[in-house]
Amino acid sequence: RNAFQARGKAKWQGHPLRERAKKLATEGVLVVRFEMPFNLWCSGCGNHIRKGVRYNADKRKDGTYLSTTIWHFSMRCHLCPGIIELRTDPQKGDFEVVAGGRRKE
Repeated sequence: RNAFQARGKAKWQGHPLRERAKKLATEGVLVVRFEMPFNLWCSGCGNHIRKGVRYNADKRKDGTYLSTTIWHFSMRCHLCPGIIELRTDPQKGDFEVVAGGRRKE
């Protein structure tokens, strides 16, 4: 066995998602790659963030609607230190901005 295999096994033993799941057991948060579903304005810096920009977002359960899970996503704006928070809306089949931004109409 080489040094990388020994170090890798000791460092990441536990979960197959490795560092993306380090907050899963303690906080219930999984880090996912999230693509912005619509255009919005960041409330921290006032800049436009276009649809399709990808972020590393924290994903956690936020409740249920009938039998569908409502997911909450929080991510940092890539232009400022502000945090943008989105939540799924299964009733409308869309996302809603919770904090940190304003949806562009």
